[in-house]
Amino acid sequence: MPKAEIDRLVREALRTDQLEQPTISVDSMVRDAVWGKPSKVEINRAARESFRRWAADNSTSSMELFTVYDQSIGSTIEFSKDTCNISASERAILEAGKPLTSSHPLSRRLRALPDGAFVLYKNPDMLQDAECMRRADKLAFSMAKAYPRVRILREPYTPDTGKKVKGVIDTEIDSANVVCITACDSFSVTQWRTIQNIKPALIELGLKADNFVEVRDGVRPSMRRERNQAVIVITGHINANLEKFIDSLGEAGVFSDNLVILNTCNQALTRKVVEKILDDYGAIGVFSFQGDAEGEIRASSIEEYLLDMANELRGKSKQNLYDLLKKVIMNKGLNGLWTVEEMRGLALKEGRVS
Repeated sequence: MPKAEIDRLVREALRTDQLEQPTISVDSMVRDAVWGKPSKVEINRAARESFRRWAADNSTSSMELFTVYDQSIGSTIEFSKDTCNISASERAILEAGKPLTSSHPLSRRLRALPDGAFVLYKNPDMLQDAECMRRADKLAFSMAKAYPRVRILREPYTPDTGKKVKGVIDTEIDSANVVCITACDSFSVTQWRTIQNIKPALIELGLKADNFVEVRDGVRPSMRRERNQAVIVITGHINANLEKFIDSLGEAGVFSDNLVILNTCNQALTRKVVEKILDDYGAIGVFSFQGDAEGEIRASSIEEYLLDMANELRGKSKQNLYDLLKKVIMNKGLNGLWTVEEMRGLALKEGRVS
């Protein structure tokens, strides 16, 4: 069967004609193993093998690509050169924020890259099934919580992935590089009292007063456009109003070439919002919280971790943003992941994954 036909059938099986990843091309060994008209299972198997080989080719000594496949009795974490099976009970341990035994293959694998980063990329199952995407994301969040010293990020992978991951994990900031933006019309009365307490406390700890911006609904924010800043966004908006607020900031250039830490008090953050900030508005990376049992980040938790963050920066030279943020949120029982630039065209044909 011609390679072009296999490629066409793979795209058809994945239910999208917009894939741009070079991995979608099936190599000769995989192609030769498929005879006649392959079934959807065979096509997906071929695509999975192609993705795995491509991930192996593009992993480096400082960046390991991995992905997650659901199995009937657990999950398979597929690294660039090996795989690690996680049972349902082991997954529950990770979700509780506890690491597996030191001898477990996952623990051993994650220790193998102490100064680098593990990057979750989108595989064929995740591209065609929103539930597979959500479960993979949840496992990545769980790994980040259970192994706090391991750098774990999300990205579908593009030729610039290594550069973009480096842009997140190597960025250093001081108090002058922190911008705090609040959507002042979006909070409950109780939430707003808490949010209002943040500004004077952070200024006392050394953050610049000019770097605090209160944005009202329907008013385009006015602020200096800077690069390589930590832009902390705090909002109580939900659903369509959240997207409108993000659009107003994005159109004002707030996110471009910056690292965004997005705090949503009344709604868990979706991939759709993250993708908008990255794809449409040019952020280097977006940090999103996992949320508590109610799927939100409490205003009091935001206040606590920001005060700790400012105190760590007070009177000191620049610090690594990735490590600093990880430290202060873990001390408050919070958890989250950085996502670096999404690839355009990887939305599901039947609707974007959220």
